[in-house]
Amino acid sequence: MTTLFSYQPARKILPAIAALLLAALGVMGARAAAAETLAEVEIPAGPLNQTLLAISAAFNVDILAPDELVAGRRALALSGRLSAAEALDRALQDSGLEARPEDGAYLIAASAEEAEEPEPLPRLGVAGEAPAARFRYSDLPVVYEGGQVARGGRVGLLGNRDTFDTPFSATSYTAELIENQQARTVADVIQNDSSVYLINPRNGFAETIAIRGFTTGSFAELYDGLPGLISNQVKQVRTLERVEIFKGSNALLNGTVFSVGGATNLVPKRPTETPLTRLTADYDYKSRLGIHADLSRRFGSKKQFGARLNTIYHKGEFAIENNEEEWGEVALALEYQNDKLRLETILDYSNRNLDRGNMGFFLDSKATSVPSAPDLEDAIQQPWEKMEPQLARILLRAEYSLDKTWTMHAAY
Repeated sequence: MTTLFSYQPARKILPAIAALLLAALGVMGARAAAAETLAEVEIPAGPLNQTLLAISAAFNVDILAPDELVAGRRALALSGRLSAAEALDRALQDSGLEARPEDGAYLIAASAEEAEEPEPLPRLGVAGEAPAARFRYSDLPVVYEGGQVARGGRVGLLGNRDTFDTPFSATSYTAELIENQQARTVADVIQNDSSVYLINPRNGFAETIAIRGFTTGSFAELYDGLPGLISNQVKQVRTLERVEIFKGSNALLNGTVFSVGGATNLVPKRPTETPLTRLTADYDYKSRLGIHADLSRRFGSKKQFGARLNTIYHKGEFAIENNEEEWGEVALALEYQNDKLRLETILDYSNRNLDRGNMGFFLDSKATSVPSAPDLEDAIQQPWEKMEPQLARILLRAEYSLDKTWTMHAAY
């Protein structure tokens, strides 16, 4: 087939062009009128591209939408008598997009707020030391919120370690917990742990601890990480900074500790960085009075010398009938430290007089004859029974920091 194109005079072409322009203007006007026309719309919620297609068919308008803008987006359900502009506004609500009128059609584009380039955040740098990282062997681990339980403890030769770096189940109770619970002895503190308990009943004389059902014994009770410095007698906690409980066999770390269940470690108080003066009086049982003094100071041009003194004195009737007790304890901690070296000594002396005790029969040194047999109608203890346990210990410790990773230390 051959198509013939022929020249047409201008007087015939101009009317044809005018007719085409009028037709185009008529289509645009019809589309603009359709955009303002109200119609009943019932479009369910679904993908945004399908909702736009339904709006285009309902109002007979063209909607131009780039695929990268509408892909993966969803629109809410539309219902009611709406115009095309209102339907599009509701469909694009909270999408970050908007419908812009363009020659009787609508162009979907990013809204002005969405199109703005977000201002970049300033570069953030964090510098500091992680709580688990310790510069000194003897630094106390940090405490959790509330201050009653610490986040680590002394793990034998490894020194103070974070709980999450310790191959044991460990709990470290602080001096703040001791004060808040008004604990007097270690037996009062271990009640916070259901797997640790006192084997012998409270008799006012001895405390034998069991961990996970296994008796620890005096060799599994450590003093500042060292064995052999604690007896099985009642142990006061007012001179202690922390009571640490380790569950699991750990003889490899502590040498002579052979308890399968675990071990306890009593951490003595040391000089504080700020001055401390505290005097506490207490009253318990029928007529038992007590007083506790806690003093700490630092001296020197760089505060390199430190001293802390704890004294405790109790006297009065004890829990057992007709039992009288007088108990005094003095603990002195002296310290010198500089950037790399720390020297310290802790002296602790305890003297306890327990009259009419019930752990056995011990004659007074002044007795001149054999006493009579006890009257079973009364309490078993006799007026001539007496116990006078004493404890004296001196702890010397030195440590030298080679760098932030390695520390040499010795204790005696």
